[in-house]
Amino acid sequence: MKRPLILTAFVAGLAAATLAPACGGSDSPSTTVTVSATVGSGGAGSGGDGSDAKCVAIADVSGFALASSTSPVFAGVATPNLGGADEDYVGIVLTEKAVGTTTLKPPKSTAGCGTDEICVLLEEDSTQDGAAAYYFAKAGTVDVTKYDGKFLLTGKMTNVVFEEVTIDDASGDVTPVPNGKCAALASFTFDIKPPADGWTCNPAYYDETKAGASEIFCDCNCGTVDPDCANPANSVDGCYKGQTCGMKATCEGTPEAWTCAPAKFNGGKGNGCDCGCGVPDPDCELMPAETVAGCMANEFCGEGKCVPSAWKCDLFFYDEKEAGPSADVCDCGCGAMDPDCSDKLLGSCDYCNDKGSCSDKECKGNTQIDPMNNAVCK
Repeated sequence: MKRPLILTAFVAGLAAATLAPACGGSDSPSTTVTVSATVGSGGAGSGGDGSDAKCVAIADVSGFALASSTSPVFAGVATPNLGGADEDYVGIVLTEKAVGTTTLKPPKSTAGCGTDEICVLLEEDSTQDGAAAYYFAKAGTVDVTKYDGKFLLTGKMTNVVFEEVTIDDASGDVTPVPNGKCAALASFTFDIKPPADGWTCNPAYYDETKAGASEIFCDCNCGTVDPDCANPANSVDGCYKGQTCGMKATCEGTPEAWTCAPAKFNGGKGNGCDCGCGVPDPDCELMPAETVAGCMANEFCGEGKCVPSAWKCDLFFYDEKEAGPSADVCDCGCGAMDPDCSDKLLGSCDYCNDKGSCSDKECKGNTQIDPMNNAVCK
């Protein structure tokens, strides 16, 4: 799988915030982005705090686009540089219900960003290892007019004032730096649109050849043909190993990892939903019309796996050793025991506060989950 446009470790629940480019360069965005970033004489207009002369005026934000493949973080390069030669990034962490106007304030902890609140941050001299300084918006507004929940975003930031903060590595707690630095952004309009009619994937992945990306993929199952697919030397992304991308921009053939009868994979209406066959059967998306094969009465099919009906967390997290790189990560408090756990004890847990878990606390020192049955709370 390809790397995101901008590598980020800033996700809900993590203390670290990194919006720096991925190793070896990153794909250049081929999105349609309208940017207007101007700062008035007050530093941040009528935001209240922008009159402080020490605030550095952010004059422009470029390349604003989705910055993560796993979380709703959008970011772009800020100019002028606040510190050294490394790039500075302005980022926004969205919630599921992002549409509307939000009055910005600094979060108490990064754990709330993207879950309970929209956060706007600034990173000075950002690299993959971290940043020289972190800032959170303490004033201003964000008006989101359109958000598809994935890649497309339209809106505006107004009178944003950033204050320098420290972020606790363990807890994610955010603390303003006494007499710290300040930056201001008076107006930033963003409008990320599909690069072609019908395109449903990350806009940055369309025609990466034309964009001059360092890594080029033929992106399949994206609603319309990716021009990068014209070159057979480009690796296919969006399909399973063993499949090809057809003329209709859909994956064709049977995946190498499919363990059931070849005819049972993606046979269409009436072919049944075959579960536990190595990879998800597209026929399962036709549910509830299709009969599920391979699961017991108290299970359902999710992400190609038979999942207990009591499971309340993300389906991908259950028995991840069947799904790839996150094998043997024990998720707890989810209503049913995760097969990735070595036993039922709380000490085996890696994650205890997944969305859907009965616990909202980390595993270390957790007093909510039953220590003898890590699937449930006391």
